Amino acid sequence: MPTLRRGRAAAALLVWAGLIVVAVLWGRHLQPGGDINVNAPPFRGTYRLAPAAVIPAGVFAAIAVVMLPLASRILPWRTLLPLSWVSAVAWAVLLAFLDGHQTLTGPIARRGEYVPAVDEVGGDPAAWLATYAERAAEREHPLHVNGHPPLMVLVLWVWDRVGLSGADWAGALVIGTGASAVVAVAITLRALGDERSARVALPFLVLGPFAITVATSADSFFLGVGAWAAAALTLGVRRGQPALVLLGGLLAGALPYLSYGLLPLGAVLVAALVLATRRGTGRGRVWSPPMVAALVAGLLVVPVLMTVGGFWWPDGVAATHQAWADGKGDDRPYVYSFLADFAILGVLVGPATVVGATMRPRQAPAVLAAAALTAVVVLAVSGVTRLEVERIWLPFAPWMLLVCAALPRGGRRRWLAANAACALVFQALVLDVW
Repeated sequence: MPTLRRGRAAAALLVWAGLIVVAVLWGRHLQPGGDINVNAPPFRGTYRLAPAAVIPAGVFAAIAVVMLPLASRILPWRTLLPLSWVSAVAWAVLLAFLDGHQTLTGPIARRGEYVPAVDEVGGDPAAWLATYAERAAEREHPLHVNGHPPLMVLVLWVWDRVGLSGADWAGALVIGTGASAVVAVAITLRALGDERSARVALPFLVLGPFAITVATSADSFFLGVGAWAAAALTLGVRRGQPALVLLGGLLAGALPYLSYGLLPLGAVLVAALVLATRRGTGRGRVWSPPMVAALVAGLLVVPVLMTVGGFWWPDGVAATHQAWADGKGDDRPYVYSFLADFAILGVLVGPATVVGATMRPRQAPAVLAAAALTAVVVLAVSGVTRLEVERIWLPFAPWMLLVCAALPRGGRRRWLAANAACALVFQALVLDVW
């Protein structure tokens, strides 16, 4: 590694580590006399020391650090993708499975979460949807449901109606969908003509520290939906297939109805579309009338259905913001929360990502990572994401890990191990409520 790049990498690591240390120390200073409403500042959870809880995940990580880079180089693409998905599931589950007192499905089945809200829908989802925003304003839904649009509850309601009811099946849906995002992100990058970077990035995606919130928060499902939206749109544009563009538009249009904070994720989708279009045979040929119609139709499906069903998205935003302002969110110091939000993001992406960003990544990984970071900055500057962002940043984090493909070949395993260690240390020191 040239001396200049080594210096940039060292500086980036110092900033990364310093940001986390400052967020912890400053948060502990604010905690006794302030109302930051987190017990392990800047993280949502409690501090503890439980190295035994991460032994199974540590053993898996040690094996994966050796095997995944080799597999990503030699395996056929169609074999590598399912292996990566299964490995991502295993990593997320092992990180969470022995973590303190909670069960694996506890985070999504608690009283204030999504699974209990399924019973509210009953046999008349249209009537439930029509009064959703009004009831959210009165805080009549479970706590976390009040802060989100209704689509996730309806997804779980459908899941329940087809016979896959209960927390275990809901957990399987969330974990399986969230872990599949590593495959979707890699497919997107390969569709943009950079299979080399996709293969190098896959082990980093699989062992990404963001896995600490994949099992089991509903935002893991949002992560998967967003990643597959990008993959479908990119593949559809590159192959000239309106059906894939329609699917991608459908998934993209669903994002703001899963979480209000997912609207900025559109920056990643737009970036992927622009890159895919530039690699086409000509702007006019790529965006033929059927392709444009497929994109517009896909984007409109969920908003139209929700609006016709009685849920007006701006009313939901207003109700959620009012509940947030009346609660603890508006009491948290803006400057500390802004810094702490990025400290949490640093944990989710790990040290390898900040070093990879100094290595001049190739165009597609750099653009997608920059788009994801821009979306996070927009949310942080807005001030509505004040702490408790471990799960909010989840749909954005994997796109940033793509810059790990720029790491020097000789040091990739060490950086992969460092990222895995980041997740293990966090799990050993923080009992996360997500």
